[in-house]
Amino acid sequence: MADATPATNRRVDWLELFFDLVFVVIIKQITDLLHGDPDVADFVLVGAILVPVWAAWLNVTTFVNRAGDSSTGARLSILVSMAGVALIAISIPEVMTSGAPLFALGYALARLAVWPVWAAQRRREGGGILQPTVYGPGLAALWLASIAVPDAYRPWVWAALVLVEGAIFVRGIDGTDFVAGHIIERVGLFTMIVLGEAVVELILSVRIGQSAAAWLIAALGFALICSFWWMYFQSGTRVTERVLGHSSSGVIRDVLAGAHYLIVLGLIGVAAGLGGAVEQADHDHLQFSTVVALSGGTALYHGAQVLTAWRYGLPMRLLAAWGVLSLATSAVVIVFGVAWAPWVVVLVMLVDSLLHAATGPIVARRVRAG
Repeated sequence: MADATPATNRRVDWLELFFDLVFVVIIKQITDLLHGDPDVADFVLVGAILVPVWAAWLNVTTFVNRAGDSSTGARLSILVSMAGVALIAISIPEVMTSGAPLFALGYALARLAVWPVWAAQRRREGGGILQPTVYGPGLAALWLASIAVPDAYRPWVWAALVLVEGAIFVRGIDGTDFVAGHIIERVGLFTMIVLGEAVVELILSVRIGQSAAAWLIAALGFALICSFWWMYFQSGTRVTERVLGHSSSGVIRDVLAGAHYLIVLGLIGVAAGLGGAVEQADHDHLQFSTVVALSGGTALYHGAQVLTAWRYGLPMRLLAAWGVLSLATSAVVIVFGVAWAPWVVVLVMLVDSLLHAATGPIVARRVRAG
């Protein structure tokens, strides 16, 4: 695997920021799937849908990162890919029924749009185009073909395709060189979008005239979101900038594709959980699904940080001391939290997150020492 290129002069392009706007809508639509009283199938659906959505974003982001291509053709291809992602966003509320064909069409379009410039870039690098062809037109054709599959069998076909997408995440593309500074900034901006959705969900769930319990939960929830921001941007980003500039492409792939998938998924759960907690503030206890969304989302977020630190080379014995308490707290809340007052559940998750954030610098110093 090739090493990362520090290249501090590469900045995020305005077109990339424009491209991200459609993902603001997508994150909102996915979060809405967890409103009400979602069941196990709804949680699985959210995790599954996020895989191709994340792949569509990574496809454009890694292309721009590697090629830095500002040609008219490349820019037009990104805009077409953005249109495909917009179709995905429209389809999400009915993705398993009437929206399924639109989802498949949008995802295929998002993949196909950037394939010509991906292939051209590979040829300029002296590499083969088989991998980008399989990754682009190959998978796009399979998603388009799924439109013809009967509704009863399409979920199984999509599950297989999602597994293929996951395998591509794990394997990556051979010989990939990343400009570390640019891609760190890109995933940071995407994480900010998802944090923004959590803020929106929380604020819109509060109404003037609601009970003191609702306002208390809103305040605790806001502090919880702030703790997530602090961990990522105040502590984690500094370590990432220092480490990834000299890391192999495999480490970058795992941290910025795999771990960030878990971060995004976790924040979606927290956003839905906080919104539900405010709405249920005056109940004796929260719905079990709300407890799972909030505590499970927090666990995913903290777990992703532990996995990231492990990928940076920290010993597992140190990471166990850092992460086990947090993950155990989330597990206890999932098991027993349904019997607690709503504000108690949010308070416990806030304390858990603050402890995780407070001990994070200790881990960061070990990364620096290493």
